[in-house]
Amino acid sequence: MPGVTLRACLSALLAVTLVVTAQTLAAARAQPAPAGTMVICAAQGLVTVAVDAQGEPVGPPHICPDGALALMAGPAPVAAPLSRADVTQVARAFDTRARAPLQPFVPFAARAPPRFL
Repeated sequence: MPGVTLRACLSALLAVTLVVTAQTLAAARAQPAPAGTMVICAAQGLVTVAVDAQGEPVGPPHICPDGALALMAGPAPVAAPLSRADVTQVARAFDTRARAPLQPFVPFAARAPPRFL
């Protein structure tokens, strides 16, 4: 049964992906944050360098992809266009409703300000 083996392979791949991304995220969150930043005026312009508590430069911060599994989602399904028969059936359904009687238009009348002002 090829469907069962494909399902098992996809399940194992998803489980491994969950484990790897969870471990990477945990390791990235455990990294110490830089104590501050130092701005250096270089020939190419301003350069910002992260430094630790002793003033030594540290590497660039690791950006944690909190939603890494969201990137694995496929594109949204596209709705199939309605056929002409479906559109006419919907139009007939709206034509069979009872129509509400029209109300006469009454213009808004201005009112006086309150008496206590």
